[in-house]
Amino acid sequence: MTTKYLLLAAALTLPLAASAADPAPRKGNTLTLGGGKPTGKLLTRDQLRQCLAKQKALKEQDAETAQAQAALDADKAEIARADAELESEAAALQAERATVDTTKEEAIAAFNAKLAQRAERERARDQRVADYNTRLPAFNARVQAGNQVRQGWQADCADRAYDEADYFAIQRGK
Repeated sequence: MTTKYLLLAAALTLPLAASAADPAPRKGNTLTLGGGKPTGKLLTRDQLRQCLAKQKALKEQDAETAQAQAALDADKAEIARADAELESEAAALQAERATVDTTKEEAIAAFNAKLAQRAERERARDQRVADYNTRLPAFNARVQAGNQVRQGWQADCADRAYDEADYFAIQRGK
């Protein structure tokens, strides 16, 4: 019975051993960077090197864009939070206005001080909105430029076939 299990274990390890030995490039094995069906002529090694560099730059650009988008989203959420606070505060001040004793200078001054504080917070929120609106067109232009680069990569590299041996040669620095 134990030989039966040993044979089964040996049979299970053969495919693993074969796949571990496969990373060596095979001349004539063609792949694509985009994962689609290969189109056009086979990329030369220099063209493949350029396509790989563009692909790496696109990944870095995507990471930077995601960070910038996260910062814009955080600012937008902060602006929305400030808007909600200002609205709530306005309602509270409106209710308080009816209870202010207008015969006492101190009560009027205290209420006016609250109004001035709210006006200052409103100016700060308005400045934050202006800053956000100033950064937004630059971000949108950056995304649009990145999309154009991506379209160029798609046209020049994505579904173009390349030789696997060339890929491994580039990885080794050749």
